[in-house]
Parts: sequence; structure tokens; C-alpha cells
Amino acid sequence: MKRIIFLAPYPTSENIKEGMMQRVYAVDEMFDNKEYEKTYIVFRYRTFKSEFKEVTDNVFEMKLSIWTSLLLLLKKINNADIVYMHSLYGINFAGLFFLCFFKNKNFIWDVHGIIPEEIKLAGESKIKRYYYSKLERFVIKKATKIIVVTNAMKKHLLKKYNKIDAEFLVYPILPKTINISSGFEEKDDKINILYAGNMQGYQNIALMVKIIKKIIDIPNVYFYILTGQKQEMENFFNENGLINRDNILIDSVSPNELDKYYRKAHYGFVLRDNVAVNNVACPTKIIEYLGYGLTCITLSNEIGDFNDLGFDFINVNNFEKIKLNNGKSYKNHELYCSLKTENNPFILTSFIVK
Repeated sequence: MKRIIFLAPYPTSENIKEGMMQRVYAVDEMFDNKEYEKTYIVFRYRTFKSEFKEVTDNVFEMKLSIWTSLLLLLKKINNADIVYMHSLYGINFAGLFFLCFFKNKNFIWDVHGIIPEEIKLAGESKIKRYYYSKLERFVIKKATKIIVVTNAMKKHLLKKYNKIDAEFLVYPILPKTINISSGFEEKDDKINILYAGNMQGYQNIALMVKIIKKIIDIPNVYFYILTGQKQEMENFFNENGLINRDNILIDSVSPNELDKYYRKAHYGFVLRDNVAVNNVACPTKIIEYLGYGLTCITLSNEIGDFNDLGFDFINVNNFEKIKLNNGKSYKNHELYCSLKTENNPFILTSFIVK
């Protein structure tokens, strides 16, 4: 039985809503408990206490104090057959303590996102950005294999660092919420425009509301705003004069309820700025839109590899010139089907264990 260490929290029903944890869960499912002993390691900084738990057969979770358990950590990871790090956040500040002594020959870095650039974009401290920039450079030297979600992310890293010895695999993990086995559309005479997401700054909600106000009175146009921040979203719409509109629904739904809205929808808002963080990303939202044949309404088209792949979109600069219709984008649906075919779990597991 092979031993695999995941530098990440163990995925649970409570944390699975987070984007990072959805990928952790997806990767976990690729490794059978009967073939692999899986240990999840989370680092603690504010306590001298470590905790150990057997989650299920051959699956363990260790919460290790970096002050008292460094030697145990080094023993575990250097004796493992595979060490799989999810994002730089998977080791966080513990990297200062153990990477110098790390000798495992099968160290996989699943990049998830470009953390130093994300920290800068979020306006966080220069010290934090400096630390994660150094950590990224250190991990680049230690990693034997690097998994990225887009070719754009691979190009970003190769351009940023003169020499990377690690092997690369481009592997976007597709969300399990997409259910198109019985078709992907529900006929509707209305023109349905959808947004699925919360109110983070990078979502450009103010711009979305501005666009909605311009077209709110077009006959037969309906808006479905699906968010985990229902009350905040309703307040924002009300503050902007969109009060009690019959053609706007703002609701919070569970992931398995998204399907019925996606089947109705013809367009989907994904208003990301043209910055490095978005240029290399593979947003779950876009994958879902493609799966259900939605045409993307974009601020920038340079999101991950989608522009190179030729996805259907309407840029906001041309939005008012376009005649909206109640048809699906079969091109986007076929693009999703191609991605799904190309990203068989076997590709990732064979890359890791070879």
C-alpha cells in the first residue's frame, strides 16, 4: 500500500463549499483507500498541541504544531511515497521550518492560483506578498511535478522563473454540479440571464447591476441572481433602484439546485478584470456556464484558456449592440464536453504515481 501525504485540510461537508476544498475533494476521490494510506496534514501556529485522528479506514488527519512536531512532520513526509501540496496555502508559514530539510523525491504542487499576485491584487501587506513570493520560488525548486489549471498558468510560471525542472500537467478539475446526462437545456420563451456567485470585489457586482439597469425594461428578459449572500445582494439591488422587479429573482440555492436554473439560462455574467490573476484562472463558474450552453457576458475575454479555445461570449463594451435571444450556445456546450473527455482522472493519477 502506497502512502500519500496531502498538505491540506481533510475535505468535509462543512468546508467543501470553498473553491480550494472542492479541488482537494476531487483529487481525494481519485485515490482509493484500499490502495493508498492517505494522511492530511494541517499546520498549527498558535498552540503547542498536535492532534491525530483516523477519519476512516486508511485515512488520517494530523493537525501539527510547528513548534513541537517538526521532527515528526519531516519523518512522515520524507517516508511517504507521494507528497501532494494543495496551493502555497497548504504549507503556509510552515514552509520556513521544513522545506530546507525536505528530501522527498515525489513532491507534487497543485498550484490552484498565483498567490503572490492574488495578495497584491487584494491590497494585503507587502510583507505577506514578499513571504509568499519567496515561498513560491522555494517550492518551484523543490517540486518534482507541478499541476496547473490552465496553459496560461503554466506559461505564467515559465515566464516568471528562468528555469523549472519539474514536469507540468495542465488539469482543470471539472465541478460535479454539472448534470447534463439527460440534456442541458429547458425550452423557455423568455431570455434568461444568470449570475451565480457572491459579492467579492473581483466579481464586479456594481458593473453587473449597471448593465442590468440598462436592459431591465427589454420585454421578455429575466434575471436569476443566485448567491450565498442573498440579503446583501438584495440590499445592493435595492440601493441601486432595482426594487420589487418582477423579472429579477435573487435567491440562495444549494449546489444540487443550480441545475434547474442553468437549464433555463441563455447568458451568464462573469465580469473579471484583465489582470494576471484572472488571466491564468479556470473559474468554476465558467465551466458550469459552458456545460449548460450559456453565452458568457464578460468584461475581459482573457480568462484562462477560454479565449484561445474559442468560447462564445459577449463583451460588455458591445453588449447594447447585440440582439439577445433565447438560444443556447452549442459551441460552449461542446467545448465543455471536450474538456471533460480530455480530463479523465486517470491522466492525473498516472502523472502523479509514475
